Amino acid sequence: MWVPESFAENQVPENIKKYNYYVNLAELSIIDSVYQKAVFYYDSAFMKKDYAFAVDKYNAALCHVFLENYEQAYSLLKEILQKGYSISNLKNKDLFDNFFLSKWGKGLIDYSKDIVFTFNEDLRNTLDSLFYMDQLFRKNREFGDPYDFFEDTINRIDDSNRVALEAIIDKHGFPGEEVIGLSDSCLIQQPYSIILRHLQQISTGRRRGEVTNVSPMVIDAYHSGRMPAHEASDLLELAYRDFGSFSASMIRFIYIPPGDNPFQIPEEEKAKKDWSFINLKEEEAETINKVRLEFGLETIEDLRKKLVFRLDNDTFDFRKIRGGKNILTTLDKVQYDHVKKNLIPVR
Repeated sequence: MWVPESFAENQVPENIKKYNYYVNLAELSIIDSVYQKAVFYYDSAFMKKDYAFAVDKYNAALCHVFLENYEQAYSLLKEILQKGYSISNLKNKDLFDNFFLSKWGKGLIDYSKDIVFTFNEDLRNTLDSLFYMDQLFRKNREFGDPYDFFEDTINRIDDSNRVALEAIIDKHGFPGEEVIGLSDSCLIQQPYSIILRHLQQISTGRRRGEVTNVSPMVIDAYHSGRMPAHEASDLLELAYRDFGSFSASMIRFIYIPPGDNPFQIPEEEKAKKDWSFINLKEEEAETINKVRLEFGLETIEDLRKKLVFRLDNDTFDFRKIRGGKNILTTLDKVQYDHVKKNLIPVR
């Protein structure tokens, strides 16, 4: 397994690894419904770096709500609202009903009417405009595949976005959540993520021309605490395949019989939920886990627990967890039978 030179030269700062370590323990405690232990681990994580990510604050706040620690929930939710997240997202969830009946919940409603934002709104608008341009022609399917008609334009926009993003970083540092805040409706999606993805991955659009190496930018953002571990590993994995996210993911392996369209999955197959994990050999899992732990990620085993939890539970926000569902197809019956023997059911 090849590791980028910059990984060896610049080890992940210990406080970043500790932050991720405690957040992982908190999330595992949530899975076990031990919320008091979860808030202890979140508190430990939040002491390790200057800025804790909003999705972690949200999950910690929800633990406090379940424990009826409404004052602590108020403090965490207030910080999230200060980053641009709309209180309507909370009021529309039954989970927060009792909280909003309390004096702390009513206080949060009052506060939301006159919020003092703690992010750079102008910079947020600039990043949103870059994202808009990134998507403008990629989403235009009026004439078919947008790359068949707008490839040169898309590439020019990507190059322009790269220059603009580099200028922003030179002036403000990496534009993470701490700097540009949140979408009003989502705790995790940031405009820079898709821009970076398109700059470096040929398969998502750059069919010609130079592909930008964004790895130094991503590593610096992660090491400085401005990019979450799962997002950083996801972007780096596009180039290096180092973190085993696919190996950890839930998959469905489908055999397409002769005569059927090999590019079209039957609707009845799409509807099935018989997900499986790849049965990794012990030495394979150890190799992957070594890389993951050195970077500050959880083990394959812990990641899989979270993916299974996310299947049936949308109470807590586990969408940041990289890895998920992949449907694979084959026309080779021998290959299909061989692979099926090496899959273990999720349930």
